[in-house]
Amino acid sequence: LALCACQRSGAPEQDSGAGWTTAWTASPSDAASLLLPAGSLLRQLITVNGDGARLRLRLSNRLGTRAIALTQVTVGRAEGGAALQAGTVRTLRFNGSDAITIEPGASVLSDTLEFPLRTFDRLAITIQLAAAVQELPRHYQALETPYLALGGATADTASGSAFLPLQLEQLNSWYV
Repeated sequence: LALCACQRSGAPEQDSGAGWTTAWTASPSDAASLLLPAGSLLRQLITVNGDGARLRLRLSNRLGTRAIALTQVTVGRAEGGAALQAGTVRTLRFNGSDAITIEPGASVLSDTLEFPLRTFDRLAITIQLAAAVQELPRHYQALETPYLALGGATADTASGSAFLPLQLEQLNSWYV
């Protein structure tokens, strides 16, 4: 995760960047060795620092050495732990598609999503891997607990019961 931007209501509906404000950001610091099988779900929590009616998410593989294929990316309001508030989970699209591959050295920006935000809202971003990975770009020391599910859930699952916290110091990061 590199950036969550919001756009106030009444702003022009364009993807040029006009009217967008950064609501959350984390700089990629390195690529961590992390062996995850295809279908793995990584749920990460962020706290936004801006109000808006729409959002976009930038995912980064700027420091990665291998492509990262994602089946689905969702955003929802965090309920507690890995659980999400029922009815808030929305799928992010990239050029109209649920799936996206992020090439090494690249980043991708999601399509605009109608999703009202208020300062200090807690959001959960869930990514589902389409293929196994051996490394993921990260922002080290996120000071947030990421959650991992290896089965029994999909990216749009609101229940956090299939997700386990990754609490080791080296895993306490934001990824992609």
